[in-house]
Amino acid sequence: MKKLIITGGNINKEFLQNFLKENKFEKIIAADKGLEILNKLNVKPDYIIGDFDSVNKKILERYKNIPITYLKPEKDFTDTHMALKLAIEKGAKEITIVGAVGTRLDHTIANIHVLKEAIEKNVKVQIINENNKIELINKNTTIKKDNNYKYVSLIPLTTEVKRSDFRRF
Repeated sequence: MKKLIITGGNINKEFLQNFLKENKFEKIIAADKGLEILNKLNVKPDYIIGDFDSVNKKILERYKNIPITYLKPEKDFTDTHMALKLAIEKGAKEITIVGAVGTRLDHTIANIHVLKEAIEKNVKVQIINENNKIELINKNTTIKKDNNYKYVSLIPLTTEVKRSDFRRF
């Protein structure tokens, strides 16, 4: 099952509109302020999760008939991390996160690191926006350059990286 998580980072509205037209997801999860961009696009999420410290309360009220998970503001996990946990709990085999890159570097780094939790459970996960596609890889993989993105960078999050074969594409 493919799930989409929309979080509260920087989201280019036009990019998201096109992305939603080009991709199909079984379920959409709004994490906190991510609900606002979905509301602007008239896209109804299947689940809403967050501490709601940054979402407009009137918008949240419009979606009271959708399952909402309220989190305490004082927590050990970000709203995005909890949305990822929810997606895995609901049976996701593939997750895409939009809005996980933004002005808060601490949240951006945390969002990249939480991808490890999904990959350890054999769930394919990526963070995307109009400039980036971020994935963790834990097995032999062939990487093909996506023409929507200019660069490919390989950056280890562990102390051991094995390179068996590398060819320019």
